[in-house]
Amino acid sequence: MIDFTQMIKAIQSAKKSNTMIYNYTIPQAWNTFGFEQGKRLRNHEMLVDPHDFYSFALTKMMQTETCERAVGKEKGKNGSWIEKEILYALDLRTLTSWDHDRSDVIEQHNLYALNDSGTFLKAIILLPLLKRSGVTTLVLHQLFELDVPRSHHDYAHPYAIKHPLKIAGGLADPLLPGMDVNTQLRMFILAAHHYGFRILCNTSLARLGRDNALLAEHPDWFYWINKTDEKQFFAPTVKGLPKNCLPSKNACKLLYQQEETQMHLNRFSYDPLTKDAAGYCEWLMKHKHCSLAELESEFRITTSPMFSDQLNSELALQKETTYLRFYYDQPLKQAPYILQDTLRPDLFPCRQPIIELWDFLCDCAATLVREYDFDGFFLDEAWLMPQKLVKAVIASCRKQKSQCAVVVTCSDEQAFVKWKRSGVNAISGSCAYDIHDGDMRSYRSFAYSRLNAASSLLAAGEFCDTPRITQYQGGECLAKAVMFMNLFLPHTIPYYTSGQFSLEKQPQHLSPYADVKYENALPSTDVRCHKQAFVDRSFYTYTRSDYHILINQMERFTNLRAKYAEAMAKDETAIPVWFDKPNDPGIGFTYTLKNRALLAVCNIDSEHGQTLTIHTENMLWELPFMWKRIYQIYSSHDPYTHDIELNSFQNIPLYFEAGEVKVLEIREE
Repeated sequence: MIDFTQMIKAIQSAKKSNTMIYNYTIPQAWNTFGFEQGKRLRNHEMLVDPHDFYSFALTKMMQTETCERAVGKEKGKNGSWIEKEILYALDLRTLTSWDHDRSDVIEQHNLYALNDSGTFLKAIILLPLLKRSGVTTLVLHQLFELDVPRSHHDYAHPYAIKHPLKIAGGLADPLLPGMDVNTQLRMFILAAHHYGFRILCNTSLARLGRDNALLAEHPDWFYWINKTDEKQFFAPTVKGLPKNCLPSKNACKLLYQQEETQMHLNRFSYDPLTKDAAGYCEWLMKHKHCSLAELESEFRITTSPMFSDQLNSELALQKETTYLRFYYDQPLKQAPYILQDTLRPDLFPCRQPIIELWDFLCDCAATLVREYDFDGFFLDEAWLMPQKLVKAVIASCRKQKSQCAVVVTCSDEQAFVKWKRSGVNAISGSCAYDIHDGDMRSYRSFAYSRLNAASSLLAAGEFCDTPRITQYQGGECLAKAVMFMNLFLPHTIPYYTSGQFSLEKQPQHLSPYADVKYENALPSTDVRCHKQAFVDRSFYTYTRSDYHILINQMERFTNLRAKYAEAMAKDETAIPVWFDKPNDPGIGFTYTLKNRALLAVCNIDSEHGQTLTIHTENMLWELPFMWKRIYQIYSSHDPYTHDIELNSFQNIPLYFEAGEVKVLEIREE
């Protein structure tokens, strides 16, 4: 049993010292344990005393039995358990954000001196809801303290991190006085493990915020430019090459021949420690914990902004983050500089690594595992790091916890062999970027390409840096179809973003590639209009009248997936489903066990109903048992069980509503 006694005492202590009358609202969807002392409102909110509500919920959670996954050790060598999981990208700051005081503003300190934005305490309360949906692994986003924003958004870029180990102080809940943010994070992870969740830490070890906590002591770990050149700083273009060209050796040779490149190189400067070590150390003694502004004022230099690792990219300069310098040497002997070759040390490694930096990053990752009991990492932009360093980071984590799993963002499946040598368990793939064409051919191609695949990719309808899937042709119908069918694709790891279970339209964080029109996803009357959940004060729509319907459907589908997890893990048990014509809008797979088989089929036409004829010649006769009965056990549009009859050609004709996912079971009795 998990012990929340310390947290409950802290909440009750805070209540005794406060006589305020609360007009504090929560979504009714958060009331997973039946708290009855509040007042239900017509808009699906609930008025509660926050002290009583959170104490009640924590007490009920203490009384739940420990999940088997929480007490047993993970199975699978070096994190291979991740291949059977269902991932959920938990945006800590926004997932439990709510306008509790009804002031129409999401505030760090509302009328009651409490947080409207997300906290670890509120995230603990939502664990039973996520558990019900069938999610098994949480990927924690927005965990670290960020630099100040340098744009019109409320927060800096998600990877403008102040320090790789500094947890965002705003995630600490004021209802828990005396418990610092690190303790509250430990309690959250302990509670998540109690409910059977595995926890991955999302971070990027390739860059930090431009004004970060390492600058003063280790200025030689970063690239610097003359302060006067900051406004004119841009990535040089290369004549004769196409847009968004990958940095090959030949392309980089042309890059160094450009006049713009020479101008670009002249903007870089040596760091102040390299220029005058004795003088800088003396200055630093007088200016401990100095900021970037102080360094700029004294030395007339600033940290270099980031730009794309592709040549002739149309992406804008990333002004809020700066790139870490992993090597002392470089192609040209001059002040350390960034170009597309030095930006890609995985492709262009040098010979003199900055060992102190490498050791620091390895130690940071190991510390997170040791201090907070993380089960692994979701590493963004690992391609911006030397492959040897990625391997060393993973090894240092597994010294602390042998079963640490690591997922990296990489859209090129062919590169998985390289990542696997480094110890990576899975890559993100490009599913969420490719599957939204009008007739869903890309989705169908992706699904069937997973048969006998050598790598584990994420099956995602959206990533944190893409538009919401509800914004594409087919809208919510498309979103549900992909959400459910992704649970039944071979050699994939289902992946969901925060807000998908409420079918959000507001984007999380649009990458520069994403069309700016998606910033207008919400009507002007919505307070979240023109905002993005990762970089603005925002919240998710828990007050939809059908919110629990989608959670219930996820629960049914994930339970069916769990029953056939053994079959889905084996190559030989997956049989593709074929239809009358190659362009029929259907996707399907059959997974077989000794005496039964599961058949999952989706109508990927999210705008029209279709009659799909499921051909059995490559399926029924490959089963390892003599089948006698076929019946529909669940559907996204019909929850009832039905017997299925074959036509005269021994095929299965079935009518599907637009975007409908049906699950059939074939049994020998």
